[in-house]
Amino acid sequence: MSTIFLALGAGFLVGLFGLVPKLVQDRLHYLSTGALILLIYTLGAKLGSDRKLMADISRLGLESIGLALSGVAGSLLLVFVYEKQRKARRRRAQKSTKEVQEA
Repeated sequence: MSTIFLALGAGFLVGLFGLVPKLVQDRLHYLSTGALILLIYTLGAKLGSDRKLMADISRLGLESIGLALSGVAGSLLLVFVYEKQRKARRRRAQKSTKEVQEA
């Protein structure tokens, strides 16, 4: 668990002190979205290949599966909403920059 917090802290400091080139910075959302998709895919593959889990799935019950799926669905929904808002803010910023340059 400490590795996760160290990586997060290191990334935060790199971003805070501007050590990420602008070209990379502009494309980080693609990397983070891709990494999230890969993480969800590997989690699904790990769960699907766990024979003991699949054998006990009826014992775990529908409620447990619904809870797990709602967590994944909620996460995906929040990522979708965030990306949509981020793109809209970016378009507005580009539009206002273009209007200022034209004036």
